[in-house]
Amino acid sequence: MNPITDQQLDLNKIAERAQARHADLTQWIDRYSPQPGQAALERVEEMLEKDVRALLAEVHRLRAAMEEIRHLHKDSPMGPCPLCIDADALAEGRDGLMPYPCPTARLAGAQDCDPPHVRNAEEQLVDVAGAAAPEQTATLLVDTTSSTCGGCGQPTLPSALTHANVSGYDPKPGGGCGARFTAIRSVNRVVIDEDLRGLRPDLPIATAPAAG
Repeated sequence: MNPITDQQLDLNKIAERAQARHADLTQWIDRYSPQPGQAALERVEEMLEKDVRALLAEVHRLRAAMEEIRHLHKDSPMGPCPLCIDADALAEGRDGLMPYPCPTARLAGAQDCDPPHVRNAEEQLVDVAGAAAPEQTATLLVDTTSSTCGGCGQPTLPSALTHANVSGYDPKPGGGCGARFTAIRSVNRVVIDEDLRGLRPDLPIATAPAAG
């Protein structure tokens, strides 16, 4: 055989294999390319942003409703519930009054109260401590479904004026740092300024600290 012809045949075979391999590679890329998945992920993220914002508004609405329920079922911290009546006690000839917090108020998050003499003593201790130390302030940090104290980093209710209690899955009544909230700030880009104003119109919106 002519060596040149053999070489040309080899080159032709290589070219054919290269074209076939290129076609296979193109098909593989079209099938497994991350671009469609990335586009789908961005679409899902966009939808989740809207859903999370709607859920956040619903959480705020429910928290406001719980606060209203607690107030409706509270005559005074140590007085009876102005709405609930113990029917069994009435049937037995008793007054039927239900002390605060009644079962309805408990379902809305109300907690037991100390007797007046205990509260007065605690208030006096707080007054003495407040006179000896400067007031502690903090920023209320709001996420999509939770809020924390910017001073100590512990959970707190977004409606709290001061961080008196630690809220969340492991609540600690009286376990907060005691700081008074003087500003509010979002820690999630889903929570916008409009959400913060609707949540706490009494607090100015703080600027996020510059990244260090």
